[in-house]
Amino acid sequence: MAILTLSRKLGSGSREIGQAVAKALRYNYVDKFEIVDQMKAVGEKWGESAKTFYGPLPKLLDRHDSSFAGYVALAQWLVLSYAAKDKVVIISRGSNFLLKGIPYAFRVRVTAPVEQRVERVMNREDIRHEVAEMLVQKADQEIARFIRYMYGKDWDDPAEYDAIVDTGVVKIGQIVDNLTKELIRRDDIRTKDMRKVLALRTKAYEIRAHLLTNPKLYMPILDVHPEGQGLVLKGVADNTLLAERVEDMARRVAGNVPLKVDIYSRR
Repeated sequence: MAILTLSRKLGSGSREIGQAVAKALRYNYVDKFEIVDQMKAVGEKWGESAKTFYGPLPKLLDRHDSSFAGYVALAQWLVLSYAAKDKVVIISRGSNFLLKGIPYAFRVRVTAPVEQRVERVMNREDIRHEVAEMLVQKADQEIARFIRYMYGKDWDDPAEYDAIVDTGVVKIGQIVDNLTKELIRRDDIRTKDMRKVLALRTKAYEIRAHLLTNPKLYMPILDVHPEGQGLVLKGVADNTLLAERVEDMARRVAGNVPLKVDIYSRR
């Protein structure tokens, strides 16, 4: 089965679209609430971290804190874990970047004219027009900053999406129908090799999550990425003992996946 990611602008109608597509195709529906619940299952600390970090981008000092790095790594791994199971609609920050290059993942941007978005938020939240307008503006700024910081990308760049839908131009029902048809088409092009690529990417992020959520194994400079049929881990450790512990954990999480480790120990 295929994967649908929706990058939404507040008040664009993406939630309704995502839920309708999931219902039509019997896909799982995953949004920030599901991600936070899964974080809590990993540890209550991470559920609290999600509440702290999901909103505005943390201050510069906090961004270099191990809790923020752990939160991001865990959230990214969870998104990819859902995607690796297929048959899923994902509404989560940056999911389109995480799944770039996966042909059976349909990465869609949902937008609408600002005034229409403000009206939708105003009616849904039962708030005044000026308050809804501030919320929409604030949400756009915060998400754009978060994406720029985390992925070095422009949230509004059309090149980062497979399609852009505007609920101010096309009715939600028609958008749902179009997306459903495209997902059925993409399911037909999915191959075992494509699934292996996603599985390897997911494993890389799983290793990162295990390392960055463990304060005893935390290395601020860490990279894990696929290479060929295996993975490569690179980083800088404060000492040899930490480097050995990190490698041991990484190999345990990698399991049968070939893993090349290159950790520089400062002492």
